[in-house]
Amino acid sequence: MNIRKSFFLLPLFLIFAVSAFGQSPWQVELLETGSTVDPWALDAPMDSICSGTGHTIADGTVIKIYWDNDSTGQDADDPLMPLCDDPPACVQQTPAGSVNFNEMVFNSDGEFTIPGYFMSTSSPNAGYLTTISSVRYPNRFYLRILLPSIRVFYESPIYSPTPGTQSTQECSWTCFTDSVITDCEDPHPVQNFQATDSTLCTGARLTWTHPDTTELNMYRIFRGGVLIDSVVNTVWTYLDVNAPTGQTLIYSIRCYNYCGAQTGISEARQDTGSVYPPPVVPDAIMASYDTCNYVRVRWRYTSGAGTESFRIKRNDTTVTTQAASGNPGWRTWDHITTDPATANYTVVGYSTVCGEGTPSAADPGYALQPPPPPDSIIASDGLCNYTLVYWRNVPGATTHKVYRYDTSGGNETYVGNSAVSPYSDGISPAGTVFRYRVSAQNACGEGGKSVEFDNGWRVRKVNKVATVTASDSSNCDTVTITWSNITMEDSFKVIRQPVLGSFPADTIARLAADTLVFYDLTATPGVRYNYRLLGKNVCGNGDTVSTNQEGSRKAKPGRPGTPIASDGTACNGVVITWPDVAREDSFIIYRNDVRLAKVNANIVTYTDLTADTLGTRYGYTIMACNMCGCSTSVVDSGYRKMKPERVTGLAASDTSCTNIYLIWNNIAGEDNYRVIRNGGLIATLGANITNYTDNPAPGTYEYKILAINSCGNADTSLPDSGTKIPPPPIVDTVWASDDLCPHVLVEWSNVAGEDSFQIRRNGARLDAVAADVLSYTDISAVAGTRYKYTVAAYNACGAANPTVADSGGRRAVPDSITYMYATENNCDSVFVSWMSIGNVDTYYVYRNGDSLGSQSGLLQFFVDRTATP
Repeated sequence: MNIRKSFFLLPLFLIFAVSAFGQSPWQVELLETGSTVDPWALDAPMDSICSGTGHTIADGTVIKIYWDNDSTGQDADDPLMPLCDDPPACVQQTPAGSVNFNEMVFNSDGEFTIPGYFMSTSSPNAGYLTTISSVRYPNRFYLRILLPSIRVFYESPIYSPTPGTQSTQECSWTCFTDSVITDCEDPHPVQNFQATDSTLCTGARLTWTHPDTTELNMYRIFRGGVLIDSVVNTVWTYLDVNAPTGQTLIYSIRCYNYCGAQTGISEARQDTGSVYPPPVVPDAIMASYDTCNYVRVRWRYTSGAGTESFRIKRNDTTVTTQAASGNPGWRTWDHITTDPATANYTVVGYSTVCGEGTPSAADPGYALQPPPPPDSIIASDGLCNYTLVYWRNVPGATTHKVYRYDTSGGNETYVGNSAVSPYSDGISPAGTVFRYRVSAQNACGEGGKSVEFDNGWRVRKVNKVATVTASDSSNCDTVTITWSNITMEDSFKVIRQPVLGSFPADTIARLAADTLVFYDLTATPGVRYNYRLLGKNVCGNGDTVSTNQEGSRKAKPGRPGTPIASDGTACNGVVITWPDVAREDSFIIYRNDVRLAKVNANIVTYTDLTADTLGTRYGYTIMACNMCGCSTSVVDSGYRKMKPERVTGLAASDTSCTNIYLIWNNIAGEDNYRVIRNGGLIATLGANITNYTDNPAPGTYEYKILAINSCGNADTSLPDSGTKIPPPPIVDTVWASDDLCPHVLVEWSNVAGEDSFQIRRNGARLDAVAADVLSYTDISAVAGTRYKYTVAAYNACGAANPTVADSGGRRAVPDSITYMYATENNCDSVFVSWMSIGNVDTYYVYRNGDSLGSQSGLLQFFVDRTATP
């Protein structure tokens, strides 16, 4: 920026309003009214010369809005305020902190009647300057007016609006002359600018060319003086998809060249255009459902603009096209069809340019036809007064006609009609079968007769039932009654009455037609009855009832008396006896509710040889049976005496010095126990005795126990070994040391079965050690004294004899030498000798206090060959 040469102040009013978009955005109305006293005096229009008058800035001059993004004040590096993604509406509300426009124009002709002023809320400007969602920081913007043709531009101070409603008046425009401003020249305007006239339905297509796209950055497109979009300099076509239809629109385009802080703008080029209107949407669509063989389709349309014809569709398929000629209003077309199905009819406007428009709402309709033949024909069988003919009612039919034929389909007879199913044919002869068919009729005529048919007939009263038989004591569960068949019956009644007594007759069963047997399961066994049959159908009971026929049901045996089962009196089984009954064919014996055996009639005793569990009681019942069933006695229990079970749990002691103690588990049913040692019987004990004390010689023995009773011997028990413990044996060897100075070490050989060892010295107890300890240190022995040592083994059963003695003792310190002799005048040595003393292992020889050497304790001399002559 060049040095400022002059400046002057003009008032700029900023009116702030609360925004509806973000947490704390703002809205600003930008105005220039020229006065610092009265905002609307319009007494000081802005001039194109700094400090000048009479050169009013013309309408259309661009004012740009810059962002002081680095908070360093106005400079050439400041960018324009960032725009939202879809200015000026900013419907998407992105990105946050952007604004809805960053430039506007002087527009005083429209608002103030004289030039030199502007207002952002007056056309063609976009309104309030608005931040989107939230404020972008730093919150600083200013205005710049560029007049490049005369090298002048204006700058406003920096504004930092705050949220809320507020207003301020600024009077500090600064005017600059700047040699650099001429570098951003206005680009050439576009060439060949054209807008399409009603040739497209999708919008108005704008096209243009430009001789040199390097001199501009973008094109800005206006409709009716309002900016609608911007495109880059490489694009030469634009489709205005938001253009309203049915209007002549004025389009203009300008080229923009952005040069840092300045902008070059070309002259505008203008053309008119329009959008071809879409086909009209018909309304009030109506499809008939009350005409024969056609559907009348009626619709209405209010304007013929953009519509060449109408397409009538049935279930979305075009069935005809009608020209949209004449004045708008109602149209009608008849769809001739033999299809009776209901269909949805719609009408769609059409033009060659736009194709099909939006279809009308659908309306269902159908063409009445003579109704189709009914189906599901059913004629009743066996009604008494008439034949009922049924069918599935045909939708839309006003009546249905019924026809009757013989069974081959000939001799057609019209018998009557009914609006709905069924029809009652009361004139057909009873007992004759006829074929029936049905047709349907409506306002369009009678349809065909049904393909389906059904045979039907009437009935008469039935005849008397003959040839009745009844079984007599041959069946246990029932009395079986049979009879011969009759015709035309629906059912039979079975009538029963006891032969003896004055009991009334009862109907005990109603049976279906053609049933020729009945099983009377409710007859009391042994009671005789008279049985009769009566036929019945829809016309009532038969003429007469059949004659009586006697019959009866066989009874099962009576209940046996209480059985008696033996209680442990027999070794071979349990003996059961019971009293005899009448009518039995056999007796069945049950043990614990499980079948055990079957015996013939009149046999009243049985032995259960399979009761083999010792001491177990069984429950016995007797069942008397014949072909009619069984009767069960009460239960009685009994059990079989058997040889005892094998003895278990035998244990023989191993820890006594005096005896071997035996114990075992008691068992049931024994009379005695036998004690067996090493295979031989040693004792017989009474029942329930479960221990025995044996006193054999010391040693280990094998024992078994045998239980016995009058039914035999049990298996012997599993063996168990027992032991009577002996005293320990004599220690074989003892050794006492002779050559140790501090003590005498006594050692001996080990033995088996000892608890401890006793060490004796000269026959007296010296000490004792635990089992398996095989040495002892005698520190109380007197040095130089000889002792006799023995060792004896001990356990709980006593002591063994001591070992053969071994002598030992501690060695004593040697006595002092009392006599010593050394030779004189030998030439080559000195011969030293001395008197022998006891307890010596080694002698040490000294000369004048210095050691000369040593000599074995067995020798008493030493030769000194190192003595100085």
